[in-house]
Amino acid sequence: MCIFYIPEINECASHPCMNGATCVALFNRYKCECLDGDAGTLCEIGATVTLAPKIQLISEKTVLEGTHDLEIACYAQGIPTPAVTWEEIDAKFQPNVRQIGHFLVIGNVTMSYKGYYTCTAKNRVWTDIKVVSVIVTAKTTRPFVAPLISAASTVIVKYYTDATLLCNVTGYPKPSNRHIPGAKIVGGMMFIPNVTSEATGLYTCIAANGVGSSRANIMLETTYGM
Repeated sequence: MCIFYIPEINECASHPCMNGATCVALFNRYKCECLDGDAGTLCEIGATVTLAPKIQLISEKTVLEGTHDLEIACYAQGIPTPAVTWEEIDAKFQPNVRQIGHFLVIGNVTMSYKGYYTCTAKNRVWTDIKVVSVIVTAKTTRPFVAPLISAASTVIVKYYTDATLLCNVTGYPKPSNRHIPGAKIVGGMMFIPNVTSEATGLYTCIAANGVGSSRANIMLETTYGM
């Protein structure tokens, strides 16, 4: 019995597909997978309507050190469908950095991964490039502290002079603070110009962070002489 060996030929070696199509090697034959809008056995019939790539990508991403699987999406539109490629500027991808589809994926984020990454979308019409800045913030062992407010209980000013209501706030993370009712706010102070009897009354300073909230009341009074 004779056994004949027929060597397999890579039909894609000659790059038969056209217009940026993908050649898929089969057993002693091939097929061309055309880009959107193209047609023909070899994708030789180009799309009658073409559109340059346009990328949608955020410009900045802030992430906490130690985050697992940070994902940044790069969406691109165009005809034919653009090929999307991620790269790190001035460097090769580090370990744990990979591209999955149109996503940039960074696993187990460390400070070394901060920097700029480019997304490129390309078809035969044009090439679009956008850059995203990845900012990595360090972990902290500082304990969280609920807001604490220090403020005078009463502030007395002369009629038709300016009043300043001071609201000192401490806590971690840094609390946001506001005053009610509304008035001009300068930094951590409430500034009330040209005080009359209509401006007198009870004012409240409110501070809040992720741990809790606090408030302090300040009574504003007026006098004709001090």
